[in-house]
Amino acid sequence: GRLFMRLSGSEPGVASCIANWGGDQIDPDLAPWEALREYASPLFPDTGRWWRQSVSPTTALTPGPAVVDWGGALRWYFGCESGADPVALESSAAEAGGQLSCWRQGASTADTGPRLSPALQSVHRNLKQSLDPTGVFNPGRLYSWL
Repeated sequence: GRLFMRLSGSEPGVASCIANWGGDQIDPDLAPWEALREYASPLFPDTGRWWRQSVSPTTALTPGPAVVDWGGALRWYFGCESGADPVALESSAAEAGGQLSCWRQGASTADTGPRLSPALQSVHRNLKQSLDPTGVFNPGRLYSWL
């Protein structure tokens, strides 16, 4: 039920926005931006899955609670229990030319990377084989088949 907005620009421009929009101004030294950057903000739950949707900033939001960052291009949805439907999130991301990935698994062991076509899976396998022929670097981290 709260909106945190970071304004930047000239001091008169920022002051004008604050005066026109109202709300409470947070001391810049105590602002939640560092916690947001480090995913330590109370906005990010400690458990469950985190879905990371990367799309054009003009893409309509998928219904459900979300944290929106990068001017609207990066959206975080938290677990199916919060109403975040992975199929709907992936579909809306694909329609917008973006992608969905599972950023944090919670207790699950499902694949975390976005779904790939068979051709892209082949490219990933070949690249992984070329760069990591013995398979020691994060085996299965993004995809169970990689």
